[in-house]
Amino acid sequence: EVATEGSELQLHFRKARLCVRLMADSIWEAEDWLLAVREVVGRSLHAAFPENWDINAMISRNKDFARMVNKEPVPKTTFDVVQRLVDHSLFCKYRTKDRRGIVPVRLQVMEVVRVQNGAAWLEYSEERSRIRDRIAGKILPLEPQVITSTLGEPSVVAEALGELDSGSHE
Repeated sequence: EVATEGSELQLHFRKARLCVRLMADSIWEAEDWLLAVREVVGRSLHAAFPENWDINAMISRNKDFARMVNKEPVPKTTFDVVQRLVDHSLFCKYRTKDRRGIVPVRLQVMEVVRVQNGAAWLEYSEERSRIRDRIAGKILPLEPQVITSTLGEPSVVAEALGELDSGSHE
């Protein structure tokens, strides 16, 4: 996290539980430092995140804090893939003792938002790498196929939901 408070620039390193405070000569100089730090961080982070993520929006969404989160609407093709995934995943159920009245036959997706969360992605990537290393050479094909692999054109699904890493059995 990077923030300014008056003429002070604050750099927060959450994992190390460390905060560095730098005093500028003026508020404007602190703002210049803030922009420079965000630019350098943005350039260095491109390799750590999916290429279609908007790193600049993630680190500059809020004037005071760079929380590394960005939310953006998705294109119609992604919306349609998510609706197909929900349709494909919902199995019609019959009435049960605890279910009275009408049982839903279909759920309608109302909104889809792509959330780009830097901290969550880094944690996920580390765990995916550990899984890949642990199961290296032991991968067997999944039977039956997972639902996301039967949704239609693989390139459209991959663009909508992201590339899957077969080495970690995603």
